[in-house]
Amino acid sequence: MGWAAIHPMYAESKNGHGFPITIEIPRAPVTLNRLLRMHWTIRRKESEVWGAELHAWICDRTHCQEKKMLLAKTELMQKMRVEIEVHHSRLFDEDNLWGATKAIRDAMQREKMIYKDDPEFLTGAVTQVKSARREQKTLIRISPCG
Repeated sequence: MGWAAIHPMYAESKNGHGFPITIEIPRAPVTLNRLLRMHWTIRRKESEVWGAELHAWICDRTHCQEKKMLLAKTELMQKMRVEIEVHHSRLFDEDNLWGATKAIRDAMQREKMIYKDDPEFLTGAVTQVKSARREQKTLIRISPCG
C-alpha cells in the first residue's frame, strides 16, 4: 500500500513524491507595523512561538515521512519553494504581508525545513485571504524548485 492511500496529501501531489507538503498553523502572523513597534524581546518571542508551532508539527508522528523528505532536501541544499497563505480578518498591504511572514521563514530555517532563506535557496509567494477572526490560520506549502 502506497503513501497516497494512507495520507490524502500524497494523493494530491503533482510529482508523486509527497510534495507539496502543507502545514496548517491555527493562527495568523502579527503585522510588520506591529512587529516593528514591539520591544526586541517580545519580537524574538514571536519568532520563537512560530518555531514552536513548526517544531510541534515536525514532532507529530503522522508527519514522519514529510520530515524525512524535508531533511533530505535541506541536506542537499536544494532550492525550495515556500508559499504562505495568511487567513486573517484585515487585509495587509503588500510590504506588511511579506514582513509579517519573516518570522515564519526564519523559524523554518531554524527547524531545518529549508536550508536558508536567501534567494539562492528559497523562492515563494505570500498571499492572503480575508476570513472571520475566529477562523484565522496560516497555510504553508513547501516543495522543491524545478
